[in-house]
Amino acid sequence: MDLAYTTKEVASTLDIGESTLRKWSVALEKGGYPFIKNDKGYRSYLERDIIVLRKFKELVKVKSVSLESATELVMARVNEESLAKGTGVALSLDSLTQERSLADQGEINKELLEHFRKQEEVNKRLVEMIQEQGEMIKNQQNYIDERLNKHDQMLVQSMRDNMETRKQIAAAEEPKKGFWGKLFGR
Repeated sequence: MDLAYTTKEVASTLDIGESTLRKWSVALEKGGYPFIKNDKGYRSYLERDIIVLRKFKELVKVKSVSLESATELVMARVNEESLAKGTGVALSLDSLTQERSLADQGEINKELLEHFRKQEEVNKRLVEMIQEQGEMIKNQQNYIDERLNKHDQMLVQSMRDNMETRKQIAAAEEPKKGFWGKLFGR
């Protein structure tokens, strides 16, 4: 017959609090894991239960898996091995680790897909911003070109006006020569 352990002994063995052990036990029971209970409803833990709880601890504490996910993974492996052996509850730590690795890979894939989706959104927004900036630069260049053309036209007109004014001033300052002066160059 297997040796049964108390909640306090198992909590100490697993280096967790008794309340944590109770919470994990309830989660496993909800998932269908059978613990031995006395007539007052107190759980007694067998070696096989401690193995299951160690793996549960590894999933929850070390790999940061939620209680629900850890329960599903542990129960999937327990049920699979129970059917295969045709016996009571047994759990291979290696096979559970392998299953968790597959679950981890699935979670990692989901995270990567989400990351890529977000990156595509960022890239799309960057392309839109670059296009907007290109349009702004084009508009600014058109404005500058228009202003330069107007400036050039005003400058040419100003130079023409200036030359016309100089001609008029020169014509006004030139002494009036009479007919004979113009004829003989005096």
